[in-house]
Amino acid sequence: MKLPVTEARPSVKEVRIPVREPDGSTVSLVADQVPGEGRPIVLLHAIGLARISWEWVLQRIAPFGPAWTFDLLGFGESDKPADADYRVSAQADRIVAALDSLGVQEAVWVGNSLGAAISLAAAVRHPERVSALALIAPAAYREMLPLWPGLTTRVPGAPLAVRFGALPITAAALLYTFVDPRRVDPRHVATYARYLWGPGGAVALRAAAQALYSGDLDRLAPRYPEVRCPALLLHGTRDRILPLTIAQWLARDLPNARLERMEGLGHFPQEEAPDRVAAALSSFLKEL
Repeated sequence: MKLPVTEARPSVKEVRIPVREPDGSTVSLVADQVPGEGRPIVLLHAIGLARISWEWVLQRIAPFGPAWTFDLLGFGESDKPADADYRVSAQADRIVAALDSLGVQEAVWVGNSLGAAISLAAAVRHPERVSALALIAPAAYREMLPLWPGLTTRVPGAPLAVRFGALPITAAALLYTFVDPRRVDPRHVATYARYLWGPGGAVALRAAAQALYSGDLDRLAPRYPEVRCPALLLHGTRDRILPLTIAQWLARDLPNARLERMEGLGHFPQEEAPDRVAAALSSFLKEL
C-alpha cells in the first residue's frame, strides 16, 4: 500500500550524469533524485527555468516511484555548450542516455512547456522508454508558439543584454506568467537569474529558443498519433504564453490522452499551485 503523499518526505540527492553526444564529446546533466518503489518518474522543466521548478512537487509524488528532476542541457547546473544541438529531439535523446546511465529502462515522463515537448519527442522516438506522459502547458506545435520569443533570438547582442539584465528580466517573466504575483518565489527568481547570468547561460538560452522555433516540432507533430501510452494533459485556463487550444489539439492527436483544465492558473502551475499539480499527478499515477 502506498503512503499518502503528505507522509513521504524522502531525502533529495543531487547526481551528475555524463552523456555522450553523437559527435563523441561528453556533456554533463545534473538532476535531483529521490528514492522510491514503483514506476520511475522523470520531470523536465520549461525553457529558462531549472530543476528547482519541481521542488515542491517532487517529494509529493515520490511515494509512487523513484524520481529525477533534470536540469536540461543549457540550463541550471547542467553544461551549457554554445554549439550543442538543442532541438527537442536531441534533448529527448540525452535524457534517454542519462536514464541508461542510471539503469532506468522505462519511466513516466512529466514535462512543463519545453519539457513537455521533449517528453513528447521521447515518446515518439523511444516509445519503449515512456510508460506514460504527464504534460503541463505543452509546447507541442510550432505554429502555436508565441511570436515574440522567436523574434528576440534574432536580435544582435541579445545574449549580452539578457545576461546583464538577468535579474529584472527573470522577475518580469515570472510576474507575467503567474496569475497571482504573490506566489512568485524570490528564491526561484534569484536562482534562475543566477543561472542566466552565469557562464554560457544567456547564449544557451538563445540557442535553445532558436531550436524550439526550428522545424523539429513540425517533424514530430505528425507522429503524435503514434504515441499509445496514457497521457495526462494539464493546462492553466489563464496561461498567457500558450493558449488552451494547444492542449486541445494535443488531446485530439494523442489516442489515450485526457485533458484537465487548471482553473485560474498560468504557464507554470507546478510553481504557482504545486499542491494542485501534485494531486493531479498523484491521481494519474495511481491509475497506471
